[in-house]
Amino acid sequence: MRTLKRLAVGFSRIYGKGGFTLVELMVVVGIFGIILALAIPNFINARRRAQATTCINNMKLLYEAGQAYRLEQGSGVTDINATTLYNQGYTEEVLDCPTGGAYAGWDADTHPVCSVGTNSSSYTWDDHVYP
Repeated sequence: MRTLKRLAVGFSRIYGKGGFTLVELMVVVGIFGIILALAIPNFINARRRAQATTCINNMKLLYEAGQAYRLEQGSGVTDINATTLYNQGYTEEVLDCPTGGAYAGWDADTHPVCSVGTNSSSYTWDDHVYP
């Protein structure tokens, strides 16, 4: 029995009582908070850039599908929109802006424009695809 007590006393001297103090936990929580405060804005900006890229790619697809539609339907086509292109089989789905905007109808001589953009302007094909 005495050997067991000696062993337990020796074990507690080597490894301590176990657990963390409140100060140590608060330091870890503080460091974690600082890291999150620095990282979250970067994730938000990355998401916005990805949505803008998807929007621009959708406009490119809509433009190309619209040109194919115009070639097959003739030069009298005046208003092209994403739903028409989907219904006629030129796109596999109705392309929607990932930011919740809408692609306005466009004619055969212009490019699609998204209603959502940076600085209260619109994303346009000309600004991003052909800078």
